Amino acid sequence: MASGWFPTALLRMGAPGTLGSGSSDAIDLVDDAIYAALIDTSVADYNAANTFYSSYTAALIGTPVALTSKALTISGGTPVFDAADVTFSSVAAGKTIGAVLLFKQTGLGAGTCPNVAWLRADALAGLPASTNGQDVNLLWAVSGILTLGGLAS
Repeated sequence: MASGWFPTALLRMGAPGTLGSGSSDAIDLVDDAIYAALIDTSVADYNAANTFYSSYTAALIGTPVALTSKALTISGGTPVFDAADVTFSSVAAGKTIGAVLLFKQTGLGAGTCPNVAWLRADALAGLPASTNGQDVNLLWAVSGILTLGGLAS
């Protein structure tokens, strides 16, 4: 799959600040805790039926990182989701990052954390990459992470 939103995530989204983070069913990209996780796609790859983070925990590389400075804006009439670049600290050596998974952290266990978006590593600057025990810096495109139509360019 090309980079994009999980279909179930689109059904759970609403306007920023209107859904609140009290419901584990709804996804508010700005106000909820949205995390990025590095994924080894030789262990698990994109599947639209994998609606929760628990579907990818076996493929996890390192520790997921919370997105900060999240924003949902309009550019050229298209909604754009963006956040600050992230650093995954001291990622164990010997894995190949094939994708980045965005998910909503509910605090109620991996089986309750809805997957938000799948970002293929070959569409992101500096990835795919083999880990070497050092930090992995994930730099989003200047135009943002995703548009409602797909990966921002």
